[in-house]
Amino acid sequence: MKRKIVVLWLLLTLAVVGEAQETAKMRAIEQSTMANAKVKTMKLMSGDRVMLEKNFDKNGKPLRQVETHWDSRLEIDYNDGKMAAGKLTSREGKVIADYIYDYDDAGNLVEQTQTSPRGTLIGKWVWEYESGELKKQSFRYIDGSPPMGDGGPAYQGHSTSIEFTCKDGLIIEEKLDAWASTADGGSYITVVNEYDSEGRRIARTVSSRPQFERADNPFKGMTTRVEFNYDEKGLLQGKKEALPKSPAGNFDLQPVRSKTSEIAAGGNKYLYEFYP
Repeated sequence: MKRKIVVLWLLLTLAVVGEAQETAKMRAIEQSTMANAKVKTMKLMSGDRVMLEKNFDKNGKPLRQVETHWDSRLEIDYNDGKMAAGKLTSREGKVIADYIYDYDDAGNLVEQTQTSPRGTLIGKWVWEYESGELKKQSFRYIDGSPPMGDGGPAYQGHSTSIEFTCKDGLIIEEKLDAWASTADGGSYITVVNEYDSEGRRIARTVSSRPQFERADNPFKGMTTRVEFNYDEKGLLQGKKEALPKSPAGNFDLQPVRSKTSEIAAGGNKYLYEFYP
């Protein structure tokens, strides 16, 4: 159960980080390719399962986003292209948590609060900026929420943070505190992003560099590289992902060979599909 909570938290955190790091160039691409339709939908498929569905208006601004995991569903509504409110539900449809997003005068995402169905504050994300560039994201549980592992860094009010290195509005490197044996120490994960000359992210490499080793740490020794594919119009078409075959760290990077997403030996292959 604890590991399940950790993985879900990490997925949600990285999803929000991905939203925060969208570049002006990518938004311009979305706008130019979707200008002739009232609403467009992007779907991220894994086999026959829709993992992510995102709707855009005719100007390319996001309207709504739904992420589906094996045991939960996250729905996010947008206002003027920015995340406004979200709801996390279980597979059975029971509400787990609600999310509210706040922005500064420059339109930067600065805070996300997580509350229980009864309105109790569960957790809070805070984003910090320096000279217009994202520098740090922090998260912590407010009250008696389940710990992330045994004494994880976000447990008992201790903040978990992501530090960013940015250049020209692009996130080059992220450093994520993901696990800890005590509230004062822990391991971290680094994320290195690569971009092409148009500012499109073409690769992401995630490396776990623990300050200690723990048998129950699923990120132990993990290095994962994801490469993103675009068509001639600059639309994201798919990605190929390398996952470790064993804890020793042997990898198998499989190319996306067709329009059909599939689970491949050593890695997952996904395809992004756009629908008018």
